[in-house]
Amino acid sequence: RALGLNYWQVVRVYIYEAMAVVLSSFTLGTIVGLLVSISLTLQFNLFIEMPFVLEFPLPLFLFTFVMSVVVAIVSSLLPARRLVMLEIAHVLQGKQ
Repeated sequence: RALGLNYWQVVRVYIYEAMAVVLSSFTLGTIVGLLVSISLTLQFNLFIEMPFVLEFPLPLFLFTFVMSVVVAIVSSLLPARRLVMLEIAHVLQGKQ
């Protein structure tokens, strides 16, 4: 608010920050998880001489993604509301 933001703009900044963290970690986690699981499955299939079949659990993936977005929004709303209610001088000094 010291920069001229109103109540909803401050809340939106917190939500955007939470969404950036969630989306980047979810994307990187998915890529690393897929690479590790594919490499381990291919190594295992070399020994048992079975064909490689990729079975991606899409419903579980989508559920996890939606729930992480919901949790990020809710968990950023509560501190942002509390922060907006404080006076600017107390926030800048670090007091509660």
